[in-house]
Amino acid sequence: TTYETKGARPTDDIAGIDVTRLPDGSVSISQERYVRQIVEDNGFANAHSAATPLPPGFTAQPDCPDPATKTSTTKPHRFPNPSKSLGQLGFLRVTRDDILLSFSILATAASCWAAKHDQALARTFRYLKGHPNRPRVFRRGADFVITDAYADASHATELHHGTTGLAKSRTGFVIMIMGTILSAASLRQRASALSTCEAELAAICRCVRDLLVLRRTVQILRNEPDSSPTYLKSDSESALRILSRRLVDGRMRHVRLNISFTISAI
Repeated sequence: TTYETKGARPTDDIAGIDVTRLPDGSVSISQERYVRQIVEDNGFANAHSAATPLPPGFTAQPDCPDPATKTSTTKPHRFPNPSKSLGQLGFLRVTRDDILLSFSILATAASCWAAKHDQALARTFRYLKGHPNRPRVFRRGADFVITDAYADASHATELHHGTTGLAKSRTGFVIMIMGTILSAASLRQRASALSTCEAELAAICRCVRDLLVLRRTVQILRNEPDSSPTYLKSDSESALRILSRRLVDGRMRHVRLNISFTISAI
């Protein structure tokens, strides 16, 4: 099928995302205006900035005495409607990979909101107040190919997480193109990994799933096949050893699908 396109002038705004063309021909995208707007809307325009979006070692362990009612023992004092504030943060995931972890953890606690979550969300907004602009720059002259990806996992860090189960692990990955981040995610794993290696294998598999889709999308946009490899990097020697052997033994049968899918994509 052939489609016709209509020429248009270069835009400087796409759905609230600022698009800037730099003198060297590179393109920068930023959500600084939107960040300043939501910081002011939530009452943090004059607040002290924070160095990180979340306190060190923060988990979303809910403060619910009764899991059936999901009633918190403490009442939040700053965010009467945390879902609205979390929704505002969600739109920042387009360009602000630095708050992905904060948003993902706090979003899982929206149904059982407590004072600790209230304080963590306030810290996230104070972080944005001090760091309103973190643009993504697509360098001119860089090849329009996905060059690198990074996958990692934290094992059993989501403890006592309400009705979703105990001791869940967390997946994190980043996919790069033209010298900047194309896609990034921080997700709680659905299954409980029995070891760090299993959590890392699940993270690698999740990254490969997104990687295959994005590589295919780039090929369509380039209108030509892309034979250049993408290097997926992990710091788990045990997971890389299992994938390099291309063999699933009896001890790894419960994660056979993750391993087989990843091996087929290598």
